[in-house]
Amino acid sequence: MTETISKEGVPKFDRYNKSTLYLLPLIAKSIDLDFHHLIENTFIGIEDDGIEYPIGILYNIGDLKDEPENMFFAYDLVLKTNPLYAYTTDIDDSHRAYIFNFPEKYLPEYSKFRTGKYSKFGEKAKGEIISYTAMTYKYQPVVEDIAGVLFKKKERRAKLEKLLVMSIPEDVELASIVNMEDETLKDYYK
Repeated sequence: MTETISKEGVPKFDRYNKSTLYLLPLIAKSIDLDFHHLIENTFIGIEDDGIEYPIGILYNIGDLKDEPENMFFAYDLVLKTNPLYAYTTDIDDSHRAYIFNFPEKYLPEYSKFRTGKYSKFGEKAKGEIISYTAMTYKYQPVVEDIAGVLFKKKERRAKLEKLLVMSIPEDVELASIVNMEDETLKDYYK
């Protein structure tokens, strides 16, 4: 579980997967991300998509009752005209997934992400992730947790050692490797 902020600015706990935390920020400058409060999760496992490096953004469009509908549907057109756009799939009446090709400049991070090597991300990518997280969620504990993983911060290590009641070697990553069941769109709605 990751602590996040609701659209009203109140801390809450949501089940965001690692793709949302570590990869979504890397596409934010390539894809005009908006309506952040409607993003339910992000996925890199897309069943039968034929895309080598996919990323899917799942929006809960059932929450549009709080939005002027024409604004999101205008945004829908912006997403669909992005050069990285592949296709859209409606999961149900409330959920729509936009599938994109992951930006080429961050493919090394995509590969490192899949193997759980978060601290091996490039410095520019780490900066993008921290910046996006700080601007989007505006909640320091989330930023600190993600920075702790990316930079193998001693505070993060100490927190985990206390939680796990064990010593963690210096060369070990400070977050678990991705669980592809959590990162696959089809599995999310079983």
